[in-house]
Amino acid sequence: MRAVVGNQWSLRPKLYEQAKKLSFLPNDGNFFADDTIATAAVKDELKKDLKQEIDALSSAEDPNKWRQQILDQNVYYTTGKKLQKVATLCLMASKLLADEGKDYTDRCTTMLENAFGCLINPQVAETKQGTEQGQDHLCQKTS
Repeated sequence: MRAVVGNQWSLRPKLYEQAKKLSFLPNDGNFFADDTIATAAVKDELKKDLKQEIDALSSAEDPNKWRQQILDQNVYYTTGKKLQKVATLCLMASKLLADEGKDYTDRCTTMLENAFGCLINPQVAETKQGTEQGQDHLCQKTS
């Protein structure tokens, strides 16, 4: 080891080119590569459960139902864990449901976008939804 004396350190890894190649989804193109693990019955059961999970958070009747279960204005840790669960559901929906579940994928990503918007800037999220039309405040937890 050698000591280095200096007043200023600059840590800039040259990862830009590598980072540009990364996508939102993992590279694994086949979600169920080993069909011995995931039979058709297992896949169907997973699809059904996934749809139920997304419906529990967002439905056509109440697209902002997620507020009850995700937003916790006082605790960022638990809110983050809940958002991670929703993000995982979105990833699973995009891979498992593919084109047949586009509605589920769209609802899931919209829910995730709105929830993050509430954490970052609640006022912007409010104007985006248009509370002047009599809607509840998007970022307010309803009872």
